[in-house]
Amino acid sequence: MMVFTARLRLTLVLAVAALTLFSATSLTAQDVLTNDSVISMKKAGLSDSLILAKIRSSASKFDTSTKGLIALKNAGISDQIIEAMVGHRITDKKPTFYSAWSVNDAPLVRLRPGKDHDDRNLKIAGGSYAPYGGSSYKYGVRSEDRIDLEPAEKDARGYYRLTPKEPLKPGEYGFVVTYGSTGAGQVFDFGVD
Repeated sequence: MMVFTARLRLTLVLAVAALTLFSATSLTAQDVLTNDSVISMKKAGLSDSLILAKIRSSASKFDTSTKGLIALKNAGISDQIIEAMVGHRITDKKPTFYSAWSVNDAPLVRLRPGKDHDDRNLKIAGGSYAPYGGSSYKYGVRSEDRIDLEPAEKDARGYYRLTPKEPLKPGEYGFVVTYGSTGAGQVFDFGVD
């Protein structure tokens, strides 16, 4: 009887843990807007103004390539919504972000303009090589590219509240995920007007 009770208790603990992880993962996945989520909102009958409000207030990972834009137009998305998706920019100079990653796991960085109009660059490694011995390499986001943030606090959902210490200058920025095997190297970018 004691062995049965211990097995039952272990089974219940594992079930609760699995449900908690599942609901936390579902919540996180719903927080980021994609082209598919915008198309779903439109097909559900939501008005353009409501979809635009959602775009302005949500994190996003839109595919704004030529192919992505054509797919949006073919799905019946208005030019006004597509324009908001392409120009998803922030006007607040000290915005607050909510992230599952800490400041160390996904630092905020300033991205440098590239050669193309939509190309952004970030140097993540550097070093030197001496032909007769000795070399020096550093990996990771350079300190001069990082944006200082206020001390991060977790909210009731377990997300970090991230706010820049100083107002952001107009330009391109991104959170660079530097931790984990599945997310490392991802950049969640945005522009500031």
